[in-house]
Amino acid sequence: MPPNPTPTRRGRTSPATPARASAGRVPRPGADPARRQELLPIHVLQAVAAVGETGSMSAAGERLGMTQSAVSQSIKQAEAMLGVALFDRDRRPIRPTSAGHLLWRRAETVLHELQVLPSTLRSARTVPELRLALSDSFADTMGPWLIRAAAEIAHNLYVSQGFTPEHVRELAERRVDIVVAADSHDEIDGLSRYPLLREPLVLLLPAGSQSPGAGAGVGEAAARGGAAVARPELVRMAQKLPLIRYSAKSTTGTLVDRFLRRLDVGSARRIEVDNASVMCALVGSGSGWAVTTPLHVLQGAAHLDGVVVRPAAAQAPSREVTLITRSGELEALALRLAREARSILREHGLPAIRRHVPWLGDEIAVLGV
Repeated sequence: MPPNPTPTRRGRTSPATPARASAGRVPRPGADPARRQELLPIHVLQAVAAVGETGSMSAAGERLGMTQSAVSQSIKQAEAMLGVALFDRDRRPIRPTSAGHLLWRRAETVLHELQVLPSTLRSARTVPELRLALSDSFADTMGPWLIRAAAEIAHNLYVSQGFTPEHVRELAERRVDIVVAADSHDEIDGLSRYPLLREPLVLLLPAGSQSPGAGAGVGEAAARGGAAVARPELVRMAQKLPLIRYSAKSTTGTLVDRFLRRLDVGSARRIEVDNASVMCALVGSGSGWAVTTPLHVLQGAAHLDGVVVRPAAAQAPSREVTLITRSGELEALALRLAREARSILREHGLPAIRRHVPWLGDEIAVLGV
């Protein structure tokens, strides 16, 4: 008599699903492809490794504290999930097939990693792996100190630098763990943020463009340049020289564009660059003018000859350098690195910035504790 029909999702009938193949039968390769996507349980990997090492189901059972039958069932479970035979049972001692030998070696690696993982995680100073992404201006100035601190925490540390928007996308895609960004990205949910630094926009002007008596040396000019540049002066500058701006991929470049639109200061000629060193060198050579931040000034410090740094406006917008991670994951580690970063900024960052921009007051400040 045929088996009783069972209803399908659309209400039709079909023969009942046949029982599984008998325990002694190994499914043909390629059968049941969905099953191959399942994860092998740890006890199955342990059984494969033990049988491979001992050449016997009973000896493997003694080693694992399992019965011979339980070991045999574990091996059959793996073979059913993978669709391949793992051991040649017709030989004594039992020998692994080529697929079984491969799984045996991989299982040993996985089981070793699982064995050492608890002690690694319990370590007071380290985590197994950390992927850290830094904005260019932070990486080139404060980066060495923060990377050294992170290397004391992570057993394996991977560091990248570049544009903040790309790093935030990588954070969402789980390709990086922690980002030091040029913006807090408050509009994105699911992130934990640790503010590090608030810094205003500043103007970079060629020394020769200053009014008489302003001085040509950057130190002297910066000391005398504490007064904000009036909008008419900016308009004249834009008519005279090209605006040297950051790439549209840059968070700071977007902030600068919004600022200049707000002042209704347009520039018919533009030079686009992707780093502060080139920007400062071009301004110093008289090739143009720019709007940037103090951390970028520090990044381009080697090219400040002939550059005057002045306030961008009486109440210039500012950017917040922020350490960001995914909520509920590495928050304790992120807080620890944020505290390290703030300490580095207080000890190294602010003093170095004020040597180049001495008129900066509390407009630039380390945030948090």
